[in-house]
Amino acid sequence: MAEWFPLGLEFRGQSFHSTLSGLVIVLGVIVVGPVPTLAARVVAGHVALRYRWANSWEKLRFNAAAHAAEVWVQATVFAVVAGDAALLEARTVVAILVAIAVSEAFSTAMVLLVIRLTVGRIRLDQLKPTLVAILATLAISSAAATVASRLVEAETVTAVAFAGVLGLLIVTNRSRHALSQKHRSVASLYTFMEGIQGQTSVQHLLANVLEEAAEVTGAKQTGIVLITGDVAVRLDSLGAGLLSSEELPMSEAKRLVAGAVDGLTVDAGGRNPYLHIVGPLTEQLLLASFAHESVEGALVLQGRRGTMPKFDTDDVALACALARHAGVAVATSRLVDQLRSRSVELERSALRDPATQLLNFEGLVDAIPQLDAGTVMVAELLDLEMIDAAFGHTVSVEVAQSTADRLRRFGEEHGFTVGRIGPDRFAAVMPGMEHRLDARDAINSLRQSLRGPITRTHLQLEARFSFAAASAPRHGTDVGELLRRATNALVEHGADGSAEIAWFTSDLDSAATERLELASDLRRAIDNDGLSIAYQPKVNLKTGQIDGVEALARWAHPTRGYVSPAQFIDVAERTGLIRPLTLWVVDSAIRQAAEWEKTGCDISVAVNLSTVVMQEESLARHIIDRCREHEVPGHRLTLEITESQMMGDLERSSGILALFDAAGMRVSIDDFGTGYSSLAQLKGLPVDEVKIDRGFVTHLARDADDRAITEAILKMAKSLRLHVVAEGIEDQTSLDLLTAMGCDSGQGFHLHRPMSAEAVGVLLRRQDPSIPTVLPLRHAR
Repeated sequence: MAEWFPLGLEFRGQSFHSTLSGLVIVLGVIVVGPVPTLAARVVAGHVALRYRWANSWEKLRFNAAAHAAEVWVQATVFAVVAGDAALLEARTVVAILVAIAVSEAFSTAMVLLVIRLTVGRIRLDQLKPTLVAILATLAISSAAATVASRLVEAETVTAVAFAGVLGLLIVTNRSRHALSQKHRSVASLYTFMEGIQGQTSVQHLLANVLEEAAEVTGAKQTGIVLITGDVAVRLDSLGAGLLSSEELPMSEAKRLVAGAVDGLTVDAGGRNPYLHIVGPLTEQLLLASFAHESVEGALVLQGRRGTMPKFDTDDVALACALARHAGVAVATSRLVDQLRSRSVELERSALRDPATQLLNFEGLVDAIPQLDAGTVMVAELLDLEMIDAAFGHTVSVEVAQSTADRLRRFGEEHGFTVGRIGPDRFAAVMPGMEHRLDARDAINSLRQSLRGPITRTHLQLEARFSFAAASAPRHGTDVGELLRRATNALVEHGADGSAEIAWFTSDLDSAATERLELASDLRRAIDNDGLSIAYQPKVNLKTGQIDGVEALARWAHPTRGYVSPAQFIDVAERTGLIRPLTLWVVDSAIRQAAEWEKTGCDISVAVNLSTVVMQEESLARHIIDRCREHEVPGHRLTLEITESQMMGDLERSSGILALFDAAGMRVSIDDFGTGYSSLAQLKGLPVDEVKIDRGFVTHLARDADDRAITEAILKMAKSLRLHVVAEGIEDQTSLDLLTAMGCDSGQGFHLHRPMSAEAVGVLLRRQDPSIPTVLPLRHAR
């Protein structure tokens, strides 16, 4: 029993097992004599070491001899020291203490001798914990033996009671030691998890996993069976971060892992028929499987170090936890490796246009950061948006790819670096072309190579281009800056595909600076309500009554004076301020509509929506939420969307329009007749109104073609039961013609100019005196 249930001792964080066999031996020598005690010691040691501690046969033979010698030494020392003294005499007590001490010293000396012969020199730091454990065992055994011998002599019942108390103390010690071991296992598991983090490769990770697993579990040999993809391998730890590897048959590896799914404890030559693939089995084996994503396998632990017992249930649970963490770590490491590779690919692809594989803006700058002498050219593929709207996205992509192929061939022939820096913009960096005449000849040569019908499509499309350029070092040497300046020249000059090349000039920098200053002022005006809203009435041409108004943004700059909407809206679109500007106008118009609704005015408010609203569903939902917040019925708000922006992305536009329609809001197509929508497309959209573009209305009285177009639009709209508004009515003749054609409503300076909300209230009261005065809104937040 003393051998099977040892005491658990700890010293400076290290755990030891020590038995009270010395106590039992001295009592046996005193009570039954040395021969029966020796036989019992040898048999008990063999049973415990073989089945409790899983010792090999070599160790069993050595320990049997050591146990016999231990009993012989203890009996001899006790006989010599005690002599003929009675059991209760002081001399006997001394004999017990000396006998136990000498036998412990003898046993320890034998063990150290074997270690010295097999391992080598023993360091003092390795010896100290062992000596502490021996001294603790000696103290406990001597004290217990002294008390027990006296109790045996005095009274058997008392001796039995003492044995019970001693057994209780041993059980308590084992419980405390087990709890300490669990705490140490948790700490070791945490250390294991830390140890396998941050590894740079799967190879390093696996080596660290096996070394940490050996440290945590006390296993002599650790290995791992790893199955990933169509490969199965066994890796064994050699220490110092080294591994040995052997490829395994896939079928046998899978069956081995399947048999280890519950973390089975298996003796050498045990129950799993595929254990042979983990190597020769001479000691106890513990398998613990894992599976995570595309990786599966089993952790292999073989044998225990030192005086540690064989694997038990707690060890199985710990091994399973280690295996699961190892599986996650291996899978994550493989994922990291894949992500690293993918990151490199993405980094490369991030420098190229996905549709044409030409370098994009960043790619051009990365390829040629500086241009000491030469020209940077930017070409714009005109009408690409129109092609996309008329023939579909596939055709427009093919046109862009065909252009890219021609540009690539041109670059290869002349040694230029080419790229695509926007959906319809291409660029070329032309070293050595610092003189304008040379650059002009090269660009005209490119113009000729880009001409001709696009043959990659089923259509014969003639592409048109406009060109702009900036030269180095005159306009700078940074390629990114030269690209921006050439693009700026292209935009500012508004090239139309003629033979002229737009060259960058210093004046364009001044215009860009002016635009940035205006954008900064516009941002402050939006944030501080420095803008205002004017409302232009829409008149019912049959009754002459006002049935709606259009909200128009106005800006009275504190130092610049009146800034035209065309100017500040253009700045807003170029600088990204169109979104907050649109939201400000929408919010102001909805609040004014709420005021009119409270007074009983039967009038709707129209708001122009920018392209950005048609690209972001969140903005559409914002408009709907603001109407609900101010309790404005949906039909009181009309949302005007230009025909071109609606047809630019018909699928997305349909979804946005459906949201507005579901909220009960009216949708109007602005500038109708200038875009590319067909009757079939218009029929399928939730549209309530069309506005005839002012370009047709202005010359209605003098131009027969404009009259014909206007009449056609009216007939088409009437067939679809759409309300029609004519904008830009500037004279009585145009008004009379539109009225005769059956147009529903009109808008223009001849009818009413844009005015304040208060002025609109005055007009409405003239129509209906029962309407109370409507105060203008203050634009304070």
